[in-house]
This record gives sequence, C-alpha cells and structure tokens, in this order.
Amino acid sequence: MRPACALGEDVELVRRFLSVTQTRQRIFEGLLSLFVIVLSIWGTDIWLRNREMNWNVLRIWTLAQVGMYDGPPMVVIPAGPFEMGDSDCTAGDKRSSCPPHSVAMRSFRMAKYEVTFDEYSAFVLDRDDIKLPPPYEGWDRGSRPVIKVSWEDARAYAEWLNKIVARNKTFRLPTEAEWEYACRAGTRTRFYTGETETHLHQAGWYATNAGDQTHPVGAKAPNAFGLYDMHGNVWEWVEDDWHTSYTGAPNDGSAWIDTPRGPGRVVRGGAWSSKAWTCRSAMRFNDQPTYRALDVGFRLSRSVAPGH
Repeated sequence: MRPACALGEDVELVRRFLSVTQTRQRIFEGLLSLFVIVLSIWGTDIWLRNREMNWNVLRIWTLAQVGMYDGPPMVVIPAGPFEMGDSDCTAGDKRSSCPPHSVAMRSFRMAKYEVTFDEYSAFVLDRDDIKLPPPYEGWDRGSRPVIKVSWEDARAYAEWLNKIVARNKTFRLPTEAEWEYACRAGTRTRFYTGETETHLHQAGWYATNAGDQTHPVGAKAPNAFGLYDMHGNVWEWVEDDWHTSYTGAPNDGSAWIDTPRGPGRVVRGGAWSSKAWTCRSAMRFNDQPTYRALDVGFRLSRSVAPGH
C-alpha cells in the first residue's frame, strides 16, 4: 500500500497536467479564432476589391441592413420667397433661365453634399441589377461624387434609401426650384460667394481649377445654408421635366412635370468640365433621363413634415 503523501503527489501531478492541457487548449482555440478572423478579414477585403469597393461601403451597407443608417447628411432649408432665374433678362430673352419669377418656398431638407461613390456603392452592393460605374483614368472613388449615373439611376437610389432607412424618411430628387433656392441661400449674385470668377474659385471645382477631374465633396467653401459643391464638381439631376423657358413655371416650389412626362430632365450647377459662366446659380441644362456622363451626378432632398 502506497503512503498517503505519495497519493497526494499523484493527484497534484494530475491537476497540473490537466491545467497545462486546458491552458494549451485555450491558447490553441484563441489562435484558431484569430486565424479565422484574419482569414475572414482577408477574404472580405479581396471580395471588396474584386467589386471595386472598400470598407466604408461595407460599413454603410451593414448599417443599412440593420436599420441604423440615416442616409446622407441633410441640412434644413428654411421657408421663404426668392426670385428664380437670371436677373438680367430682357424682353424677348431666349435664355432658358428667363423670365425671372417669384417663388414661395416651403421648408425642406437638402443633402449637404453630392452623393458619393461610397454611398452609391452600398446601394449597388444590395442590388444585383445595378452596376457600379466603371473607373475612369485612375480617378479615385470614395468621397468623390458618383458619376455616370442617369436620372433613372438617381431615382432608384432614392427609392432604395426609402426602403432601408429608419424613421420613414422620404428621400427624392430636389425640384428645380428647391435646387436654385438652396444654391442661392439668399443671394442674387452669379455664385453664392459673389459675382466674379474669383468668387467661383472659392466655391467650386470647374474647368479652370479642377485639373480635368472630380474632387472629394466638401473641399470648397459652403454657402450660407451649409451646402457644398452647388457650383461645379458635377452637374446634378433634379426632378423636373425640361422646359425651354420659365414661362408658365410653378410659383410654389413644386416640380414642373408634364403629363405625359417630357423627353428631357433638368441638370443644374455645372461641373469640373464647365466654364465659369455655366456654373452660375441660374444656369440650366437638360439631358435624357437615361443619359450617363463623366460630369453628371446628383444630390437628394426630402420634404419637412409639419411641426418638424
């Protein structure tokens, strides 16, 4: 029969053995978990790169799936009257920005920035029938405004946001009157920073200073409402059908829509490729709703509910 002390030593050895074994098992499980995490991150990164996307896109998409994405940052635009169109129109002037007319605006919200590639890519990630616009000559994407999107693409993006964003927010393209009112921010000058091209240089990217490409949103001076890039960078789609003048235009800020809808849609603001005169607050142009180009993007707006 073995002494009690020897039996005690055996028990202690077993305990130590089991403790070491358990410690090794925990270390192994920890390393295995770390390996799985690293492998998942690596695989996800490859997957994103193959789709020409990044981690910020995945962040936006994930927040959208769980109802925690609020959409693009918005600015409340106060109600008020303004004079829409060019102020120097003469009798019989054939410019589409004539004749000037008074419009009484209700309060609404306008996106602080143009919709970026990252924001639009989250929409593409969620839709098999929508393709991300291809890269162009090495231009970065990320926080630059999305380009080569049609009026129809812009509306589809707004509809997607309305399905996945919490608190029943209703995003849409701005009306043309909303766009000009928001751009002017109480001014009557050519640009919201002043009359001259020097003033435009402060506010936007255009043919003289853009270097033949778009730029990240928010890099130039905002207007009095806190909106960026209303002059230049990319043309912006609005909801309205194209009309060759303001004769008969609504005076309440609503979209001017024909029945049936006309063949053209309005774009505003000018772009990186535009001359200074084309970037002024009153400038209007038009394209077909299916048109996609390197200098056309969009921003969103939404109505303000009474009492909000």
